[in-house]
Parts: sequence; structure tokens; C-alpha cells
Amino acid sequence: MCAARFSFLFALCLAALACGGPPTPSGATEPSAHPERIISFVPAVTEIVFALGEGHRLVGRTDFCKWPAEAAQVPSIGGLLNISWEQVRAREPDLAIHMWSNEDLYRPLQSLDVDTLAIHTETVDQVRDTIRAVAERLGVPERGEALVREMDVQIAAVAERLAGLEPRRTLLLIGREPGGWQSLFVAGPGSFVSELAEHAGAVNALGGETLGAYPTISREIIIATDPEVILDTVFEYTGSTPEQREAERALYRESLPTVTAVRDGRVILWDDPHLTVPGPGMAAQIEKLARAIHPEAFDD
Repeated sequence: MCAARFSFLFALCLAALACGGPPTPSGATEPSAHPERIISFVPAVTEIVFALGEGHRLVGRTDFCKWPAEAAQVPSIGGLLNISWEQVRAREPDLAIHMWSNEDLYRPLQSLDVDTLAIHTETVDQVRDTIRAVAERLGVPERGEALVREMDVQIAAVAERLAGLEPRRTLLLIGREPGGWQSLFVAGPGSFVSELAEHAGAVNALGGETLGAYPTISREIIIATDPEVILDTVFEYTGSTPEQREAERALYRESLPTVTAVRDGRVILWDDPHLTVPGPGMAAQIEKLARAIHPEAFDD
């Protein structure tokens, strides 16, 4: 597994493990009126700030903050887990926005005399709350409400399309090496990715299994759960050629011939890394998932 993908999956797992924290975004220090130099430690936050029309205030972001394209013009302060505190200090931020979990990772902020906003993005509702909280701190609350309404309209339109359809049991493979069955990370029940899939007309094939939000599984578990749909993000970060995609489909046919998703041709090779970013793009991801899981609902 490539280093970038491993780091991002590891960060997802760390956030999921800290599932007993406070339910809403919170600030660690007294906020300043209108922060003008913001550092984002979260890809979703970077996307939110730009979606609010305030991208010009960002002076730092992580290597994983890839959306929108304009984010590439903002200086990087390192990865999700290997932050360059020298770069953070050099950017002279007046607001730092980070995940509420893993407080030890962000402890150096205490010595920089910078306001902080700790956010939560483990559920769809928490993403809505985070958008509102960031908009409020930036002094543009009306834009936050407008963005949430726009997302909710898109999610409701998908729900209307899916009305009356039986949810399909779906296995969500969010980590796998091409050509084999090692390092099988899945989105378990209760995870953010699983919640997106539920809005898209799926039910997690793992059922009520208490394996954690993003557990590892084996090929045998895939056979035992017999999903109707398999969504596999094997090409999420690398992209693929037609030949590579056919090779992966052949792997499924050879290794998992009895699984319903394979027999029915419902193995979806997902190549959009936006799926695991819990930000304003989640409504578009729900629609894209729904089109893949229930294409019959979008025939027109």
C-alpha cells in the first residue's frame, strides 16, 4: 500500500477510535473576531473554507488537502501525522483548525499563541455542524447555512430516486493492494463511509458486526458475508487503465466466483479519492454511490 494511502487510512482509524468525544465542534482558546491567517489540518476543512468563498484566508494546509484545485497554491505544512511545526510557525496563523481527536498531535499549537477550532467529521450530521462552525468563526454564517441547505437538497433528491427500492447489501473495501487479497481495510457499520453508502441505498454487508469503524478482514469474510455489491477503492489514489481494471475483475472472477456481487457483475472499482473526505463534497459522493449501487434508479 502506498505511503499516502496508508497514512490517510491510519488517520481515519485514529479518528474513529476516538468515538467517545464531544458531539459538536469546540474552540480551545477564546476566538479572535475575524481570523485572516488560517491553517487547516484537515482536508475537509480546506474544502469547506474554499466552498465558503474564503480560500484566500488559508496560509497552510496538509499534503492531503487536494480539493479544490486552488488548494495546491496554499503552502503545505506536512502530512496528517508528520506535521512540520517550523512551517506552521513560519505561516504566523491566527486560527488553526484540526480534528478534535488526538490532542497530543496538536499540542505544539499551545506554544504558538494561536486560536484553535477542533472539529468533528465522523458522521454526516457532524459534517453539517462543522460547516456551520467554520462559517461562524470566519464571520460568514449565512454562507454556511446556504451550503448545508444546498447539500441537503441534493441528498433529498437522491432519497426520492431510491424511494421504494430495497437496500443492497454492500461491502465497502477502502484499502486493498492490486492483484491480491492482502491489507483488506473495510468501512464497517457506523463509519462515515458506511453512512454515505446507507444514504445511497446500501446496507453494510457486515451487518451488526462489532469489528470497529475501519477494520481489516480476510477473503474468507467476503465469501461468508456474500455481499450483493462490492465497492472496491483499489484505484482510489492511483487511477487505472482499462487493462488494469480488467485484471482486477478477473481476480474477482477467479478468487470469489460464488459471491453474489461477482456473479451479478456488481463489483464497482471506485477511483475517486473524494469518497473518504467528509466535507461539502459528501452530497455529490452520495449521488455517485447511489448511481453505482442502484443504476436502475437513474435510467433517465
